[in-house]
Amino acid sequence: MSSFLDRLFKGGREGKDVEKRVLEAELSFLTSKFDEYLAQRLFEKDRNDLLQKAYIKFLKQMSVLDAHTIWPISNELQLLESYIDLYKSTLDEAVHVKLTLHSETDEKIPALLLFPLIANAIHMGYNSIEESPLKVKITAFDKVLTMELSNRVNHYIQSQEDTISVQRFKQRVKLMFDEDDYTLFFNSNSRTFKTFLQLKFNR
Repeated sequence: MSSFLDRLFKGGREGKDVEKRVLEAELSFLTSKFDEYLAQRLFEKDRNDLLQKAYIKFLKQMSVLDAHTIWPISNELQLLESYIDLYKSTLDEAVHVKLTLHSETDEKIPALLLFPLIANAIHMGYNSIEESPLKVKITAFDKVLTMELSNRVNHYIQSQEDTISVQRFKQRVKLMFDEDDYTLFFNSNSRTFKTFLQLKFNR
């Protein structure tokens, strides 16, 4: 992960760019920490006690995190799984998700770093057809984490990449990782939108 403070205090254009990046990165974190759409769906109608308890437990785990929290990949994956389960239990129409999570490393990442890409796929993709689920595959081995997402294209939006959450996510990754330590790209056709993220840990 890059140490961005030197760049921040250089001043001039570069300093201002980094200041903006810091702000966008924090907004990315805060939006992940409190998913307004999920909360609205949970409280717009009566939900069963088990779901409410699951959400309260989820919020308690979120409450101890801040934008500077660095934690084990296993913690991130565990909370991601809870997040996806809450969405699947909350939305009126079915959300089909094929989830593959596997980690064999104790490396650490910025808390909630992976959440915006999942949220973007849920919010902007079309995942209600069982034969075309949202596919989430995250693997971590040694010094590399790879995240692959694919979902059916939502033809009612112009671009799933061109969202505020994705733009803020890009700024957070740029802030937290050196250019050579991450790969991020998006690919779309008339049927499927795909996201690929790879993080390298060199320390």
